[in-house]
Amino acid sequence: MVDGSERRRLRGDDRGQLILVGAVVIAIALVGVVVVLNSVLYTENVANREPISSTRDARDAHTLVREDIGSLVRRVDYEERYDSPNAVRTAVNASVAEYGTLIGLRLSRRAPASLNLTVVDETVGTGIEQDSGGNFTNATDASNWTVARNADVRRFVATVNRSSLSTDANASFAVTTTDGSANWTLSLSRNGSDVVVRTSGSSSPTASCNVTADRLRIDFRNGTVSGCSFTFADGVGDGYDVTYRNGANASGNYSILLNGTDATIPSESVWTDSDASPYRTYVVYDVSVRLTYATPELTYRTLLRTVLYEP
Repeated sequence: MVDGSERRRLRGDDRGQLILVGAVVIAIALVGVVVVLNSVLYTENVANREPISSTRDARDAHTLVREDIGSLVRRVDYEERYDSPNAVRTAVNASVAEYGTLIGLRLSRRAPASLNLTVVDETVGTGIEQDSGGNFTNATDASNWTVARNADVRRFVATVNRSSLSTDANASFAVTTTDGSANWTLSLSRNGSDVVVRTSGSSSPTASCNVTADRLRIDFRNGTVSGCSFTFADGVGDGYDVTYRNGANASGNYSILLNGTDATIPSESVWTDSDASPYRTYVVYDVSVRLTYATPELTYRTLLRTVLYEP
C-alpha cells in the first residue's frame, strides 16, 4: 500500500516529465519554424538575385559590344581591298556575327545565356589607298593629277618622307581642293632639316609653319601635322575636287575616305587590274547593330550605332 508521501512524490515526477516533454515539443516546433523561415528567405533571395544578375550581364554585354564594334569594323575595312560596296558589307556582316558568337560563348560559361549580333544598317564610302611607300603619282605616273571629283572627304591621312620633298618652293608637293569658285591648298617643301607647311586659299590668308621630322604624319581632315594646325578646305563648299600637284616630289603613304559612293575617281588615277597602289576600295564607316541577349529570366534587345571617322 502506497502512503500519501509516496503518492505526492509520484505526482511530482509526472509533472516534471510533462514539463520536459512540453519543452522538447516547443523546441522542435521552434526549430521547424526557423527552418521554414530560412527556406522562405533563401528562396526569395535567390528569386530576386537571378533577375538582377541577368540584368547586370545584359548591361555588361551592351558595354562590351559598344566599345568593341568600332575597332572590329575598322579592322575589317582595312585588312584587304574590296572591289565593291557589297564585298565590304558581306565582310563586315560576317565578322560582326562571328564576334557575337564568340562573346556569347564566353558569357554562357557564367550563366545560361545567348547573345546574337546582327547588322541592320551600314553606310559605305569610297576609299583611295596608297600603301606602297612610293611617290604620290597616279596609275599613269602623272605628277599633276585629280584624285577625286565631286568629293566630300571624311578621312584623309598621309605620311610623307621629308627627304622626298623638293627644296624649291615652286616645285613643292601640294594638295588642292576646289569647288569651282573657291579653293584651298596645302603645300610641303624642304628647307634644310625643316619642312615648310604652307596653306593658302581664295577665302583665307596664306599661313606657314616649320616642322622638324623625318616622316610627317598629316591628318588633313582634322588639320594637324606635327604640332602645326590648319583648317582643311577652308571656304570650299561640298562636292569639291581633290588634286595633287608635283606628286613626284613626295613619297610615302596616304589613305582617303570619301562620304558615300557618289564621288568620281578618274580611271587613270588608280590601279584596277593590279595589286599596285594607289587603288580604289570601299569602306564601311557607319554601322547599326542589333544586340539580343537572352536568359531563362530575361530577354534584352537594343540597337547600337557606331560612326567611324566623324565628318
